[in-house]
Amino acid sequence: MKIAIHHTRYSKIGGSEGYIASLLDLLLEKGHEVHYFAAKWEEIEHPNLHFHRIRYFKAIPALKVLSFDRASQKILNPDEFDLVHGFTKASYQDLYTDGSGCFSDYEDFARQVRWNWWFRSLTLYGWAVRKVEKRRFQRGNFIKILTMSQFVKDQIQRRYGLNDDEVEVLYNGIDTERFKPDSNKRLEVRKSLNESPETQVALFIGNDYLRKGLSTLLKAMSKAQSMWNLWVVGKDKKEQQYKALAQDLGVASRVKFLGPQKQVQDYLSACDAFIFPSLYDVFGNVGFEAMATGIPSVFSAKAGVSEIIQDNKDGLFLENPQDVDLLASKLEVLSNIEFRAKLAKQARETAKSYSWPNHFERLFQIYEEVAEKKKRLRSE
Repeated sequence: MKIAIHHTRYSKIGGSEGYIASLLDLLLEKGHEVHYFAAKWEEIEHPNLHFHRIRYFKAIPALKVLSFDRASQKILNPDEFDLVHGFTKASYQDLYTDGSGCFSDYEDFARQVRWNWWFRSLTLYGWAVRKVEKRRFQRGNFIKILTMSQFVKDQIQRRYGLNDDEVEVLYNGIDTERFKPDSNKRLEVRKSLNESPETQVALFIGNDYLRKGLSTLLKAMSKAQSMWNLWVVGKDKKEQQYKALAQDLGVASRVKFLGPQKQVQDYLSACDAFIFPSLYDVFGNVGFEAMATGIPSVFSAKAGVSEIIQDNKDGLFLENPQDVDLLASKLEVLSNIEFRAKLAKQARETAKSYSWPNHFERLFQIYEEVAEKKKRLRSE
């Protein structure tokens, strides 16, 4: 097939960028002709790969959104390709992978926790994003939408009235060879952090501590009768406020702020539980990584990753991520070593069923379906 990939850039570094790079490698291996439309890219050479530069106005946020969309329309003609797969905020593509959800849904959340979002919602940038989004989900501007969770699918269907045939959930995959139990790493990491092998350690991973729910976790630690230490991996501009909160709650001596870490799997291997009390997450790959590592985990109902677990079987479901007492009770449950072992074993098994080969197998089936439908629509 002659396939167009549409994104702001090509790179092997980054979440969505790394995913697209892997997809590109697979498409080229299968012999497809791939045209990559982006504003910038890292150099890569292949006889079947062709880059096309999108030039747009970058100085003002609102114009950046609108001009990128307009420039994309000028340079990318869908009729020249069997399939156009979009990953960015543009109006037209045959297949669109949504990795962020509806902007207005995020606005609704943000206004509840950040006062300045009441003003940001009124900016030209917000208007521009909503305008392009509305066009993107208008019938005739796409053939199929892919989301990484039911959480996002529900948003799109609720706001734009699309049916199940038009929007499909395709969960991310997980590398179960990279993320797997490692008892040696457990001892090594704990020794480096001066943490006893017997200490119960919970792990929190994420930037933007407000959205990820760190304050709820710190408060839950202070209320739980069982003693848990906490490792915080990530960063936040207001980290000092959270350190002060831990001090006020009397748990500062049990909390280590470790900053960003490249090898998060090492810290997953070394902890006893992973806690993900996020207030808003379209998926939460780190939760998948914890499950693959065989770590018993607590997942917020506001995170897409919670959709793949069965409560008390391969994870614990946190209905309200802002309920301190509820999270404290989950910590109590996880203090049972035998129960943790049961959750850990089943979590690993669940993660294995979401392999990357399975993910891409379904994606390429969708490619065939969308390309065939596009061909049929052209002939009508």
